[in-house]
Amino acid sequence: MLEPGIMAWVGDKIPYSQRGRAMGIVVGALIASTLLGVPIGAYVAQLVSWRWTFWGIGAAALLMLIPMAAFIPPDGKSGAGFDSQPARSPLREFGAVLSKPGIARGSPPAFIFCGRRPSVSGMPR
Repeated sequence: MLEPGIMAWVGDKIPYSQRGRAMGIVVGALIASTLLGVPIGAYVAQLVSWRWTFWGIGAAALLMLIPMAAFIPPDGKSGAGFDSQPARSPLREFGAVLSKPGIARGSPPAFIFCGRRPSVSGMPR
């Protein structure tokens, strides 16, 4: 969910002439985080515990709030020269999506199907 959200933000806030470069930086950072993060996380997990890897990711995420607060304007001003719509709460957005009849009928089966554990041959679930 993070990558599409970042790409949507870049598409909304970055001027068209700079958008390709910005999206390239985002994709490059995502690839670099995988290439560097997986071996580093595996090494940390081998040294102490796999739990420390997740604590490290959480600490890094908290540290990223500082530059985000400094560089992302809270007033909704767009870099593209127009004001974006004010953000709605995630619960309101979720409710708006579920209010569409086709989505409301299709969501429970999707959640059940995607949330089930695969069974191992001969083992009870």
